[in-house]
Amino acid sequence: MDIDALRQSHKDQWERLGKLASKRILSAKETDELISLYGQVGQQLSAVRSQAPDPDAIVELSRLLSRARGRIGYHQNARATNVRRFVTVTMPMGLYKARWFSVGVMVASLAVSLICALYLLNNMAVFDLLVPPATRRSIAQSQFVGYYSQYAHSEFASQVWTNNARVAAISIISGLTGFFPILVQWQNALNVGLMGAVMSEQGELGKFFAYISPHGLLELSCVFMSGGVGLRLFWTMLVPGRRTRGQALAQEGRVLVSAVISLTAALAVAGALEGFVTPSDLPLWIKITLGASAAVGLWAYTFILGRRAALQGDDGDLDPSQIGAYAAQA
Repeated sequence: MDIDALRQSHKDQWERLGKLASKRILSAKETDELISLYGQVGQQLSAVRSQAPDPDAIVELSRLLSRARGRIGYHQNARATNVRRFVTVTMPMGLYKARWFSVGVMVASLAVSLICALYLLNNMAVFDLLVPPATRRSIAQSQFVGYYSQYAHSEFASQVWTNNARVAAISIISGLTGFFPILVQWQNALNVGLMGAVMSEQGELGKFFAYISPHGLLELSCVFMSGGVGLRLFWTMLVPGRRTRGQALAQEGRVLVSAVISLTAALAVAGALEGFVTPSDLPLWIKITLGASAAVGLWAYTFILGRRAALQGDDGDLDPSQIGAYAAQA
């Protein structure tokens, strides 16, 4: 093996590997390139050692590979750290920032549901117009319970999750309108109140809570939070604080994405509960315990981890070095 020829033919590769190993911030594409070049140069070093053990070339390539190896290890650790921070800081912070909006939405929605149910139960003419007596009997006797077992458990859970996640995402993203999140919450509250009134009037209020509690506690929490996050985005647009409106919306928009991911994950759990637990033959207390635990877990995740991040001065946004990193380097 001609060492000079090897050095000349692979000069660009070695220089590129050295440049990537020295770069402070790497994109995903550059990281893949670094790993690929590391493997290629490693093979070249093995060939030199076995076919033409030139001391200078071996030292040169060994040092280059050592730098690249350290950079790869650092980047992998950084990725793990970023994932951990995203799950324990960014995601809960996205929900925590909108906590009082979410609580407000929850209180208002439950009040609307209760008022709707009481109004219908005390105004039978209106109730009969909206839901005829025969339909109410059918709902209470078969449709309400049958809804949870009309499809295979996995298919039903998937359908519920997809639909709820889509509605939650739209409610959050359309928060800039200020109107759509309120409309979604209003319709949901009326539907809950209407169904509660139907089951109560038919003497099946216990069945209503027995079937809605296992999944509904978590599902409704997600619905309330999606409305809260959407309304907070609208509030940020109206009152950006010391930031420019563009800066405020950009920052909150980045954090908003984490809220969408958090609620999508929580709704997957709610879908699993609705598809597998609600229609199951498990004792009622186990069903409700599972549902309540999931809902409490979501609120605890929001308030405990979110508050901890806030006390540490973390706003849940991307690390400053990651925002416009390439523009800064240019």
